[in-house]
Formats: sequence, C-alpha cells, structure tokens
Amino acid sequence: IGGISEMVRDGMDGLLVPSRQADPLSDAIERLLDDSQLAKRLAKNAKDRAQTTFSADRARDLWLKIYTHALSQ
Repeated sequence: IGGISEMVRDGMDGLLVPSRQADPLSDAIERLLDDSQLAKRLAKNAKDRAQTTFSADRARDLWLKIYTHALSQ
C-alpha cells in the first residue's frame, strides 16, 4: 500500500507483508506472538523512528528550511 514501505522498514521497525494475503499476515502475527523480544525491538524502533523522522517538530523544521530557501532566492 502506498507509503507504508517509506514508514516501515521490514525487520527493523515492523514486518511488511503483501496486501490482501492472509497467510503472510498470519505468519507475521504468529512470529510476533512467538518472539516477544522481536516484538519489543520492533516496537521500540518504530516509536523512536516516528518521534525523530515523522514528528510535527521535524515537519516544521523541514518546511521552515524550504520557506527560508525560497525567500532567499
């Protein structure tokens, strides 16, 4: 699904599965249920990445940089 792979890095901060395919989704859920350390690591990485990469503060800083550059032209 568009944009998901930009936010979630498979095996680093989530598990990506093909859309509309129940078996791979079921396998990923079972994997997380069977491996609590993996689930905790993925959750921590996802939280850290969301706070640093997709935060409102980061978006504000990027937009400010764009406007500053545009106004200096």
